[in-house]
Amino acid sequence: MEHNQSLGIVGESGSGKSQTVLSIMGLLESNGKATGSVVFDNKEILGLDKKELNKIRGKKIGMVFQDPMSSLNPYISIGAQMSGVLFNHTNLNRAETKEACIEMLDAVKIPNPQQRFDSYSFELSGGMRQRVMIAS
Repeated sequence: MEHNQSLGIVGESGSGKSQTVLSIMGLLESNGKATGSVVFDNKEILGLDKKELNKIRGKKIGMVFQDPMSSLNPYISIGAQMSGVLFNHTNLNRAETKEACIEMLDAVKIPNPQQRFDSYSFELSGGMRQRVMIAS
């Protein structure tokens, strides 16, 4: 693939799409085993430790989980969840992080992004939850 291209994985139910992406992202359960080779930016990423994977995940590689209903924690605001991701992957301060999150919500057409920043997932429709996951 060329730089800045997106890849979608499609297939029948049960064909292994989720397992493939989870293994690429280093998110398989501890009893899962990934074999083969995945090269990203000329670097083999299967088998990288968590610290090295965190440099890639959320910055250069991302995924949107299938179920927007269970992808977000209902006890933590949307903004807090998004901010946590940015804190782990950027050097932004708290105010910059909030501003960036609101801009991301706006980019995926979440109405009233400033207000939605403080909302909880159960206050959003399924489609809005999916867009929050894309923004994150």
